[in-house]
Amino acid sequence: MSILFEVTEIDFQLDVNHCSFLDETWIIPVYMSVSLQPVRELGVKVGHTDHRVLITEVDKDSMAYQAGIQPGYMLDELCGETVYNFAGGKLKHILERNAESTDIVVVKQNLPDGCPFHPILRRQQLAANQTSPISP
Repeated sequence: MSILFEVTEIDFQLDVNHCSFLDETWIIPVYMSVSLQPVRELGVKVGHTDHRVLITEVDKDSMAYQAGIQPGYMLDELCGETVYNFAGGKLKHILERNAESTDIVVVKQNLPDGCPFHPILRRQQLAANQTSPISP
């Protein structure tokens, strides 16, 4: 019984906003959040693969590039909305109605130890020939 009491005293800090991959793996990926000035175009190309949005190219002149977003990252949220199962038109719509800032949450393709995050690696292989720009 004392073990149960000890467990109740543990402070679990699981950020449920960053648990979108838990149905595939128990490994928590590395997330990156950036806030940009309002933009109508991110300057990235994406592939829609297996209900996720994979960033395949980043324009070197874009604010996304300056913020550190790289090809191979997975777009997880755009302006506070989860982009799971979104098509390109929905992403454009979110950017068009955004007035205050463009908040982006991405999942990095590598874990802190440099190993690839396998759910993204699998989608990169699936999305090799499926890209479209996010622009109006």
